[in-house]
Amino acid sequence: MTRVLIVGDQDVVRLGLRTAFAATDDIRVVGEVGGLRGAAARARRFRPDVAVVDTVALGTRGHEVVRELSDLRDPRVRVLALAAPNERENLVNCLRAGACGYILTGSETSVITEAVRSLGEGRAVLDPAVVGTVVEEFVRHEEAVRVREDDPETCWREKFTEREKDVVALVATGASNVEIAGVLGLSETTVKSHVSSVLAKRGLRNRVQLVVWAFRSGTVPVRGGATVS
Repeated sequence: MTRVLIVGDQDVVRLGLRTAFAATDDIRVVGEVGGLRGAAARARRFRPDVAVVDTVALGTRGHEVVRELSDLRDPRVRVLALAAPNERENLVNCLRAGACGYILTGSETSVITEAVRSLGEGRAVLDPAVVGTVVEEFVRHEEAVRVREDDPETCWREKFTEREKDVVALVATGASNVEIAGVLGLSETTVKSHVSSVLAKRGLRNRVQLVVWAFRSGTVPVRGGATVS
């Protein structure tokens, strides 16, 4: 069961999300927050797996809520940002703040519920309409995905174990932790440990930034798609 916290100013949006999640048998809404304040406190209290944040309603400060939730370590909350189309600055701010998913408003409720499931399983989800923007922005500007320009391959060889390289290659295909564990013959806990190790070594916040870093380092080719894991 994926436990969800809903954050947003608009009652009608929260109601719609609550209704959509209630129609499933594997997603449970454990709390709601109707504004900028209180999201982190509610997350600590209810310990959700995923926080769905309506950044449209929260305006230019929506990414601040995303950062507050992403910075929580106990419990660890994966943030799904809902946003309006063509908001490049909001997209970049939310992902830099640590959002693990970014879906455009107007999407079918099935798309949002599936995104919540994916985040709950350890994946990270991007709306297909923003994948190109994400790669472009983070490759050009995000210090967190910066690699040594002189010899990225040397950096790759020196920094990571062979098993970590295997895990990153599979993360970049969109595989979940469970799927990676099955392919490599590891436990899910061990896979999580390898992912956490790579994130720490590169100073990355989440798996979205890990994949973008892998694109830039040349470890995996840039590709389109709705799920980046």
